[in-house]
Amino acid sequence: MATFYTGNTGGSTGPHLDFRVYNPSTGGYEDPGKFTSYLSSGGDAFNFDVTSGFGMRTHPIHGDQRMHNGIDYATPTGTEISIKGGQLLSTWNDDGGGGIMSQYLVQTEDGPREFLMLHGSEQNKITGTSAVTDYSAGNPPTDGPSNDTPTTPQQEAVERVQNYAKMSKAELDTAYDGMRNDPVKARDEGMKMHKAFFGK
Repeated sequence: MATFYTGNTGGSTGPHLDFRVYNPSTGGYEDPGKFTSYLSSGGDAFNFDVTSGFGMRTHPIHGDQRMHNGIDYATPTGTEISIKGGQLLSTWNDDGGGGIMSQYLVQTEDGPREFLMLHGSEQNKITGTSAVTDYSAGNPPTDGPSNDTPTTPQQEAVERVQNYAKMSKAELDTAYDGMRNDPVKARDEGMKMHKAFFGK
């Protein structure tokens, strides 16, 4: 059982957990409310007040209408959240607003899902620099990249993310639709699009 400690890092309006569930087979986010049975705290069932639900909302910092791919729960800083069957893939400090984030692979009743926990405390050990996108071998890396010098593909990926940040929602939707025939690319690029557009 893996553990995440909640906090108030990144673009946060106060201590809380932003819980998100990503389906790698479809390349999209799902309502996390269906998966809270995999979470617990202090040996008890996961039971915290919802402060912001899944779906379109007025962004609390920017004030515009945006899709919220997670559910925000009111959790005091340092709340220990256990993820049943969670395999830690990566923990990193997201400068885009997510703060200290952890990504877990969970084999749910509906198939494999990635659980993303945002705005964690410094009790979480940083293991990488971003989300892991290739864990098909079953041996996800536990450390960050060993080569910090960008290769040409790595540099191209950085440039794509920068371009995504400049795109409107309609442009991103069009770009994503063009990748749907390649599920792996759609999954990888979809995550980058999300992070670039929503700043998380």
